[in-house]
Amino acid sequence: MAFRPFRTALVLGGGGARGLAHLGVLTALSEEGLAPDLIVGTSFGAIVGGSYALEPDAGALRSRFLELVSDEAVASLERMFDEPDEGEARDGWRARLSEWIGAARKVLLWNRTILARSVVDGVLVGRIIERLVGTASFSNLGIPFYAVAFDLNAGQDVVIGEGHLGTAIRASSAIPGVFAPVESGSALLVDGAVFQELPVLAARQLGADFVLAVDVGPESDSRKPSSGAEVLQRVMAVRGRRFRDESRALADVVVQPAVAGVHWSEFSRIGECHVAGVAALRESLSAIRSGLRRARYRSLLRRLAPAAARVEIARIEAVAEAAGDEERKS
Repeated sequence: MAFRPFRTALVLGGGGARGLAHLGVLTALSEEGLAPDLIVGTSFGAIVGGSYALEPDAGALRSRFLELVSDEAVASLERMFDEPDEGEARDGWRARLSEWIGAARKVLLWNRTILARSVVDGVLVGRIIERLVGTASFSNLGIPFYAVAFDLNAGQDVVIGEGHLGTAIRASSAIPGVFAPVESGSALLVDGAVFQELPVLAARQLGADFVLAVDVGPESDSRKPSSGAEVLQRVMAVRGRRFRDESRALADVVVQPAVAGVHWSEFSRIGECHVAGVAALRESLSAIRSGLRRARYRSLLRRLAPAAARVEIARIEAVAEAAGDEERKS
């Protein structure tokens, strides 16, 4: 009787620029000789995970991201969503001016969200992703990779593992209201963080026996909301933390780099995010090795004992090159 081989999965969660810590985690894993059998990512975790799966070289990937975040297009994204520096004095004309500018920027962004499907130009996003993965498809990957998105039309998660890699990454990282949804057949795909900001469940459904999850979620915000929009943002953040906690419970080991204070748009902080990722992985090495031993033992018992109830198997979806990608080339 043939047995399925033991499989390890690296799960990279969403968090915008905080996801740059994934680069440090990949660097430390490579240094320790710990290579995952598959990678599952959502949002910025899909951007890093898909790029690494295409070319499994942590050093080269970091260099590409360093070049990318210094690009004016990425810098403009950071300026667009930048918030006033809370380290400044809270009194005086500078503090008041900073508050006024911050309030005006938020009103402008919210108005743009109401009037258009997205705040950020989709062509710009497509060009950034193309610089990372080019025109590759999933069949070109060096490591199996799966991007988790959410289908607004069907109201369910979608695990993408076939077709055009760049389109899958765009769909998985399409933050609702910020980046335009990606149309694929009858599906309207947005950021997988709707339900799986840390897609451990998808990794289990894909057959992972051991799951190492990297959580780069934000810290809790205890500031008093100053508007209805901020109340709504707080509600969504609390909801997101609840889903992340449920996902963390399904992982064998959770690595949490110290990047909670980094704003999702602060891509210029790549250096400290990388350092935090390396440090967090190294601090977790003992737990990872112990977890691997336990997972191998559980896997052996499952093979020898009658099969218990199994988790529902994920359906792997395919995506073709999106219309936005074609327009970008024209």
